[in-house]
Amino acid sequence: MPKTTFHHLPNDKKNHILDAAKRVYMSAPFKDLTISMVVKEAGIARGSFYQYFESLEDLYRSIFEESLQQFEAHAFKIIDRQGPLNVFDFFLKSFHDDYDYMRQTGGHEVLHKFFKERTQFGVASDFFRTRHNESYRRVLERLDDDKIAHLEGYNQVRLYRVLNHLKFQLLQKVLRQEAPFEQAFDDFKFYLTLIEKGSQNY
Repeated sequence: MPKTTFHHLPNDKKNHILDAAKRVYMSAPFKDLTISMVVKEAGIARGSFYQYFESLEDLYRSIFEESLQQFEAHAFKIIDRQGPLNVFDFFLKSFHDDYDYMRQTGGHEVLHKFFKERTQFGVASDFFRTRHNESYRRVLERLDDDKIAHLEGYNQVRLYRVLNHLKFQLLQKVLRQEAPFEQAFDDFKFYLTLIEKGSQNY
């Protein structure tokens, strides 16, 4: 994770460095990236890089964490705007908002690329899943659990993970222009209804 020196920077400078690093990260496979590419894009001295981060891997783990936190904050905004929601209503109502978020920010692309290249960071699948599960639990804590209260906490997280994966698979198809938005949304509603009914009998 970033060093204390990085955390003490003004927010504008921190965001500038992370945004530059994100552009570099998305431009090529991780094995082809260098610190020189990052400092050139960010317009900082190479020595400054080592004041802020231990390594290139450390920087991109930080970007993964930032992307995860930003998406979590996005989910919280939907919940705050919509009012009390159960998990199924939340996924239904967030479908349009998530599409706009993915289209505008590209944050999902960072998370997807990190997952594909995670072994190059020395990150095991357990780390990736653990960090996501922690985020899922925080979102679930803000939702009404009336429809899933009969499930153990671990199974509530598993259900959330399945719904999240399904939603993003369908939205990825829309973004890749492999399916129109309305078809993806109709498919999601169909699957969501099936999963909701099945979970009641679990």
